[in-house]
Amino acid sequence: MAGPIVHNAFFKDCLNSSDLKINSINANIFAQGHDLLLYLEIYNFLNNRNISLILSNHRLQEFVYNYLKYSMNDGSIYDKEQVKLFLYGYLSHHILDSYFHPFIMQYARDYLPVKGEKWLHGKIETLYDTKFLYNGLKENMREYKLYKDFHYIDIASLDIKKCVDKAAFDTYKIKSIGKKFSKSFKSLEDYVHLYRSDPYKLKYYFAKITDPIVRMGADDFFYNPDNLKELEQYKNDGHHLWINEYSLEKSFDNFEDIYNKSLDNTLNVFCDLENLLKENNINLEKIKKIIPNRSAITGDECGKKLSFIKYR
Repeated sequence: MAGPIVHNAFFKDCLNSSDLKINSINANIFAQGHDLLLYLEIYNFLNNRNISLILSNHRLQEFVYNYLKYSMNDGSIYDKEQVKLFLYGYLSHHILDSYFHPFIMQYARDYLPVKGEKWLHGKIETLYDTKFLYNGLKENMREYKLYKDFHYIDIASLDIKKCVDKAAFDTYKIKSIGKKFSKSFKSLEDYVHLYRSDPYKLKYYFAKITDPIVRMGADDFFYNPDNLKELEQYKNDGHHLWINEYSLEKSFDNFEDIYNKSLDNTLNVFCDLENLLKENNINLEKIKKIIPNRSAITGDECGKKLSFIKYR
């Protein structure tokens, strides 16, 4: 995943740059897509993360088709703004990841944390989150309530839960994902408050002391502006050649290029989906023409076997 701050900013850019007439004050919580599963049930984290990885890497087109099929049949995609917001936030998250992850992988081969080693992938994402956070921050950091950016406001969770449950079962044969997403909406603010928000750097210093024992990765987890100088080596502003580890596609793009390319692609998807919704007639082939068949992990086609995903 790109970090939650970057995803929030990206989805906001998508909504502001599109023709959508959406002014939801809680749109941010929809920007986290499949990563929502990472923000609940700490006791069940590994299983939820694996479900998130499956959603990241498999059958995106089919999932979108099934979600639309059910939400159009019951009318909720038309009369419940948040049902549409969930889908568009989910897609914005997936598309940005599909471009951003291959970019990060040129610097970090550790997509997931490796026991006993520094998690460079997570560090780079946290650095970009920190950049986005501090660049747009006008308040004093000690007075800024970061977690309020992820504040839960009552949503049409039952409609979303129902459509996600049916779509996920039809697509992946996994039960109760809608219930997990509904719980995640409520737990996201608490997660950010407890684990990421640290205006006085008290958690950071405590984690530094305990890090040799619990390996929290304090340097790489909290949003510390003192670390921003390290970001320069992970931006590719010199437009050097890099290669997608999975597709072997060559690129000279820097981060800004990647961000803008993701934005253009997402806006095209939003526009095409809006036109499709007006037709009130969908099929899987139409969806395949609109939704890119890109894995959010590899940037290559969905479905590539990856050793760190458990298939059941």
